[in-house]
Amino acid sequence: MNNRYSVIAIILFVFTIFSCKDDQKKTEEELARKRDSLQNTQITKKILSDPELVQQTIRNANKKLKSGDSIYFQGSIIRSSDSLMLAVNLEGKAALQGKVSTFDKTLFRYDDHSLGALIDGKAFRIDEKSGKNYFAYTIDEKTHNINSYVIDAAENPVSISPTDKAGNYFYDLLTERKFYDNITDKDRFFKIRKSRRILNDSTLIITNPGANIYTADKPFLTMDTNLSATPYYFVTDSTWYKKLIIKGKDSLFGQMILSGRKKLPKGFTSYSSEFKNDSIFVQHVLTEKLTTDNKHLVEYTVDSVVNTFLYDRQFQFISKSSVPHRFKRSYPQYYRELKDTVFQMKTDSFAVNGRKAYWKFDVQYSRTSRPSDFEVNVLVRQKLLMDASNDRVIFRVPRSGQSQSPVPISTISDSIANESFADLNFDGLQDLSFKSGTDNNGNSRFTPYLYNPANGLFTRNAGLEGTSLFKNLIPIEKARAILYSSKTGDQSFSAIVLNLNTTGEIASKQIFWTSGKEENIQIHYQRMKDNMVLVKKDDLLPEKEWYIPNFKNDFYEWVIQYITETTPNS
Repeated sequence: MNNRYSVIAIILFVFTIFSCKDDQKKTEEELARKRDSLQNTQITKKILSDPELVQQTIRNANKKLKSGDSIYFQGSIIRSSDSLMLAVNLEGKAALQGKVSTFDKTLFRYDDHSLGALIDGKAFRIDEKSGKNYFAYTIDEKTHNINSYVIDAAENPVSISPTDKAGNYFYDLLTERKFYDNITDKDRFFKIRKSRRILNDSTLIITNPGANIYTADKPFLTMDTNLSATPYYFVTDSTWYKKLIIKGKDSLFGQMILSGRKKLPKGFTSYSSEFKNDSIFVQHVLTEKLTTDNKHLVEYTVDSVVNTFLYDRQFQFISKSSVPHRFKRSYPQYYRELKDTVFQMKTDSFAVNGRKAYWKFDVQYSRTSRPSDFEVNVLVRQKLLMDASNDRVIFRVPRSGQSQSPVPISTISDSIANESFADLNFDGLQDLSFKSGTDNNGNSRFTPYLYNPANGLFTRNAGLEGTSLFKNLIPIEKARAILYSSKTGDQSFSAIVLNLNTTGEIASKQIFWTSGKEENIQIHYQRMKDNMVLVKKDDLLPEKEWYIPNFKNDFYEWVIQYITETTPNS
């Protein structure tokens, strides 16, 4: 009995082993089948290159053509910014009555899936909007009509339908977006384009009198459209401009300088521009003039203006901003025969207190000069204000009022503009003041020299000496006062204001000083006369919130405003 059960058990065991092997074999076959299927799917979803996708689309489109007289032969692709939406532009040929004509069709695709049938025209722009919405634009090169479509990729299936035109699609059709002052030989440039000169457009001729007018080398847009915007060259003896002209049948709607150059007596004005996007146009105007040309210095003053415009689909421009900037290009001259010698330099003459004057300097080249890099520095040994009518000395600047360190030679010519002529005693005549040292806190001290019309000289006034954190002492004309400024701590400042009477004498003294830091800044105030405190106030502006990075300038601007509004004799 036991032997029979043993035999049965052995048979069951053997059967189980073969059954497991069979199940394992089936499992391996299933896995292999799935692996092959996945590989086939990956092969099917192989990412095509643009040329491959174009060729595939051409083959599929040609299979659907009903007539043997038509064929698609080339194409191109444009994409949205996220690259999910794209348009395959196809160009075809058709034979009709013995003539060959071309036609354009567009196929839109989203995430590697074609969207519907071919659409007439050539797509040139796809805008990605919110979510999975897109605007697409096509142009019919025969009728010049532009059509727009809205594509909703969030729907299943993806929908595509005509819609009203939205964006400034002409931006995408511009042949050029940047324009430069790049004509080096104006006469030759237009001589070889004489056949392009326009002689019979009365609108252009009347609105640009005296100019020879030429068609531009390139059209404004890559395709013909119904937009009447055309670039032209306008040329005179001293100028050339490339302008965008917007006009109707008999009238001029607008014009904008894209690039150009105007010759000036001692320089030039240059124009360049760029269409930044479909709504912003930026124009750069640069004027360079020779402003100094003497033995020791050649210098050009450059005025740069950046004009920003908003523009619409009709290329009507609206000014948005204009940002000017001025700088100088200096080319100092170095004469080896003057090395180790003291030589003279003079400024141009200028008017001061009813007569012509000029500055004369005795200078010497410093060892820090690098002539090959147009870097020439000098030590000023003497500085004199001279009468231009007789070359006599009006004023000899004290040694303390001159820089003890080498200075760029260009600052000598700039001294006319940089000198601190100001009416410090409010008699209508210009006075002088110069740095004469520093106080214990490192603040620069200035000494005024008041002009005396009786003898035509400048005389030191010790009573008006004081410190300044700025270029010089600051007169407050409306209050007949002089502002003195100093730094008294890390974020602490002081302002002393001397009010002068009609004879130029000190009438009263006002003092402002700060304490505290950042959110807890306090302004303190005293008004004094004859060394007696008449008014004293603390925490003058308890509610004022100061902008800490610009606290110094804001504080002194407020002091000037306060003095102007509150001084009794203002």
